[in-house]
Amino acid sequence: MSTIVSKVNDSIKDAVLNAIKNSNMLGEIPLEELPNFTVERPADSSHGDFACNAAMVWARALKNAPIKIAKAIEENISLDGTYIEKIEIAGPGFINFYLKDEYYAAIINDVLEKDDNYGTSNVGNGKKVMVEFVSANPTGPM
Repeated sequence: MSTIVSKVNDSIKDAVLNAIKNSNMLGEIPLEELPNFTVERPADSSHGDFACNAAMVWARALKNAPIKIAKAIEENISLDGTYIEKIEIAGPGFINFYLKDEYYAAIINDVLEKDDNYGTSNVGNGKKVMVEFVSANPTGPM
């Protein structure tokens, strides 16, 4: 089951990959085999709604500084057809993504449409799991 959140995550990954390919076609960045990168929800909302580390992860493979790669992505990214309103480069090359209001409307519509089934999944396929609570010792390693 594909959720709106996973669709946004996938659209960010696709947009970033297409941006670096466009940058390569313009002769800005050499294209090599690229390591995987992550798109995630940052803990601090001032860092956007989603953030990715592509420029940081690709720096060695592309033989360029992360900030140069991030700028190439920013200049060549197409956000058409996505829920992304804008992007910003942060720090040494992280890319932060900010969502349009339409994203939140789509989430609400999804909740209303699925009603009591919203949030259900078949993860685990009916297998039982045991969840344990562990109190961490603050003076030693976990």
